[in-house]
Amino acid sequence: MINGLIELMGGGTVVSTLPQCPGAIFAMQPGYDLGAPQPVSNITASLLVDGERPIGTRSSNRTFVLPIGIWGPSRSVVSAAREAILQMVNQEAWSLAYTRGDRLTSGPGSTPQSTVFSCLRAAATQLVYDVRVENAHHATMTITFPALPYGQSNQPQILQFAGAPVGGAYSPPATVPLDTFGTVTTPNTTIGWTRSTASYITGTGSARLPWNGVAGQSDPYVSTPSGSPVSIVGRTTLEHWIGFSQGATSGAVYQNFASYPNINLTYVLTDNVGHTITFGANLYAVCSQSTTTPNWYQMSVPIPQGQTFDYTHVVSCSVNAANYGNGLLYADLWLNDLNAIAPTSQYSSPVGARSSYYTIGGVNGSAHTPLAVQVLGAGIRSDTGCGTNSTTTVTDSHALAIDVYKTISGGSIPAKATITAVNPGVGYTISAAATATAGSLTFVVGSPVFNTFLLHTPGENSPTAFNPVVPITNSGTGLPTDVPDGTIAYPVPSPIAHVNASFGGTYSIVLAGYQWDQPALPRQVWVTISQYAYVGDPNPVVVTMPPRTFTPVNDLPGQGTVPDYITIGEITLPNAEVTPDNTQAYYTVHIRSSDLLDKYYDLIFIDTQGQLCLVDIPPSQTAYQYYWVDVPDQLHDMGLVSGSATDRTRATSVLANALVSGGPMTLDPGVSNQLLVHSLQGYPGITATFYPAWWIDRLN
Repeated sequence: MINGLIELMGGGTVVSTLPQCPGAIFAMQPGYDLGAPQPVSNITASLLVDGERPIGTRSSNRTFVLPIGIWGPSRSVVSAAREAILQMVNQEAWSLAYTRGDRLTSGPGSTPQSTVFSCLRAAATQLVYDVRVENAHHATMTITFPALPYGQSNQPQILQFAGAPVGGAYSPPATVPLDTFGTVTTPNTTIGWTRSTASYITGTGSARLPWNGVAGQSDPYVSTPSGSPVSIVGRTTLEHWIGFSQGATSGAVYQNFASYPNINLTYVLTDNVGHTITFGANLYAVCSQSTTTPNWYQMSVPIPQGQTFDYTHVVSCSVNAANYGNGLLYADLWLNDLNAIAPTSQYSSPVGARSSYYTIGGVNGSAHTPLAVQVLGAGIRSDTGCGTNSTTTVTDSHALAIDVYKTISGGSIPAKATITAVNPGVGYTISAAATATAGSLTFVVGSPVFNTFLLHTPGENSPTAFNPVVPITNSGTGLPTDVPDGTIAYPVPSPIAHVNASFGGTYSIVLAGYQWDQPALPRQVWVTISQYAYVGDPNPVVVTMPPRTFTPVNDLPGQGTVPDYITIGEITLPNAEVTPDNTQAYYTVHIRSSDLLDKYYDLIFIDTQGQLCLVDIPPSQTAYQYYWVDVPDQLHDMGLVSGSATDRTRATSVLANALVSGGPMTLDPGVSNQLLVHSLQGYPGITATFYPAWWIDRLN
């Protein structure tokens, strides 16, 4: 359907209601072509031995070719219909919706579930001129036009995130464990599965199936949840870890696994009356040389919804991995931590005053798709039982480290006072002395507006254990009191328990600064990153980046009066390549400043293959309570980044105070996508929206 107005595939029976051509019928003719995305290589690398390797995942436009027949009650109506369709496809941008016959009423409220293509101005139309045909009230034409590569579902998916959310409190549905691998029993032991405590990600153990030397060894593992049946309503993603190692009994055949690295995973959920849902995913894997430590991979797969299935009574889940026929070849297979989870979840690290790191799993679609994000500040908080003593020190048992630089008001508090230091759980130091000594006061802490935030989605090849934020605050108090003299080693924490943080690309280093000693004077800052191959490594690979020289009053948006973001430079990590089998490598960072009285919050790694939106509005300009990072339309590379004190009807662009790189935020299906949100005023709440993207036609 063109622009929602001209139906082409109604079997030649849909009569147009367009006022310019009432009674006309448009119908697609045989030989139509919906085209396909055209893969484009960003770089073609010549290999040293033989051949070339195309690099990149970008696709160029597809081309539609649509032969169309037109019938009408009169020749004038047919002529008007022809003009109407040509006028529509001559626009710079327009839409074409493709709806299969089995999806005409399968959407919400019996609406169609369509694949929508973003189309661009058509090329010259091929018209068939024949007076006899036209006198018979008929016309034929072929229109050819480009469209953006992928089609999108016509219904959006809305993601909500834990934390300080947009529009009120949100707690995602609790994870439903389908198997913790505390035991391994029949029927799994019958085909050779055993329980192992040699390697696992969570819990106390994993399941392991030794390869028996048979080509395509069948390996379905059947999990029965504790307390079966269990409800997975609201948990739309199946997540687990899968590993591959050298066989414990099959000899050193792991090298042969490299010839069969593509793993096809098949999942079957069964309810209490025998209904099943079968779905799957693909994985490119590398087998570990170790016999006790596999290479682990995290899978995140959407669970089909709306099936003839009782999602409130799930009794089992089976997992089958195959790289040859219907089974596995040349590796021992490991499984761990099988769960049904909400679409979004929060990593254990970094979670703190300024940042939260989320995983977005089970993304529907078959192609990457842009992500729109709405951002809302942490807002205000009313604390009771507070007191003043006519000095700049006030008492507040609700005091949090995150409150630094927030506004504070209440009895005896001077107007426009701000918090300059925090004693968590005790009170604050404020910017001006209280006007009286009083108790039992109520303080209002914070402001609904905020002037900084950072959103980052790492690149599609980013390691699962990549952690973008390293707190460089005092390890005991969490406050930014450490002296930046380069002597303190800050470990890069892992977002996943039992898995060390890892890197795999080029990163921009951004410091989150807290306080400037002499903002009118220049200072130099050095960042050093050390890579250890294992605990106790006596010869770490140490790289000190070139120093960044800056003068806060001149070079930072806050002009040295408030916390600010500072870009230091770029670095490629790891410092020295490590094998995929190395599970012990870890990293530390050191910060050294020529002004030892400067203080810092965090060091942030920005994956240059990912996307970044950093907003930093100077205190002298208007900050907002709400911000929107939109996806681009057909005619723009970047979407609008805007802010408003109320809603979108009053929103205005903040791009003049924003750093945007890497294009719009995107999500990829079949993997665990990551999203970092950070703000110097305390991490904000977010919601996000995306339309699943498809190569040809939507599947669900």
